[in-house]
Amino acid sequence: MVSIEHYSDKGVKEKLSVLPKAIAINEGKRAPDYITEIGVSERTMERYLQQLKEVGLIEFRGEAAQTSGYYLTKKLKLQ
Repeated sequence: MVSIEHYSDKGVKEKLSVLPKAIAINEGKRAPDYITEIGVSERTMERYLQQLKEVGLIEFRGEAAQTSGYYLTKKLKLQ
């Protein structure tokens, strides 16, 4: 399992660490809502969200477009 610290590029680490904070402030939002806040492209945002999901820090909940979004996992909330 890869953690945020695995990335050697300082910019990537920084943005990957800012994204969970943005999600914590606005849980339940979808990727486009975080793109402008973080300042990355749509593809980069999708990659960052996937990476954070893979390490168990965030999860996507819901099935309907109006009610689904990203949330912090209990694992991250306990840190």
